Amino acid sequence: MTHLYTDHYHQSPACLGRVSMVESLDGAGTTLRSEEQSMLTDTQVPFICHNTTSQSTERQGTAAKTVKTTRSFNLYGEVTREVDHGNVDVIGDEVTAWTGYFPNTGAYLVSCPATKTTKSGAGVTSNAIIAASQVRYDGAAAPSTPPTACAPTYERVQVAASPIAYANTLHAYDAYGNRVATTDAVGNITVTDYVTVTLH
Repeated sequence: MTHLYTDHYHQSPACLGRVSMVESLDGAGTTLRSEEQSMLTDTQVPFICHNTTSQSTERQGTAAKTVKTTRSFNLYGEVTREVDHGNVDVIGDEVTAWTGYFPNTGAYLVSCPATKTTKSGAGVTSNAIIAASQVRYDGAAAPSTPPTACAPTYERVQVAASPIAYANTLHAYDAYGNRVATTDAVGNITVTDYVTVTLH
């Protein structure tokens, strides 16, 4: 069976070269699958091009299934909320993930995620937590402390809801920023050695 593919591209200056739609067609020109990307953009400096919506549709005969994901961004272009809408024709399969950042604007370390919380529903903050995690950077005692080098030294993942339980992972670094040791949730330690080479 012959399949044809067509690509469509965004024309705004900020999104030039970014694909807006990909279509898969059969030999008769009937669309079998389409993937669409919607962008938030502007025409002034600094240009932004944020992928706010991804939508994919599968077609078979007269039947079609569409799944969709929407995103919100912060001032620095990082995704702060992502809603997986699942099948758009089905109610109740939506999931939302919130990601928190505590940027160090002086050093412009703005892309180090500190917290992530996932709940059922489309943006419903009062629903029960499905998954949760946090990262502390550079030896900080709390995830809300802005990073100084963006080196994760403490990672916590929720592994049970009732009773609530966490798995913690610790990381250590050398003076050059290389990760030299990792201690996992059950106390196993992985050590990495580096060889210093002097070039003349």
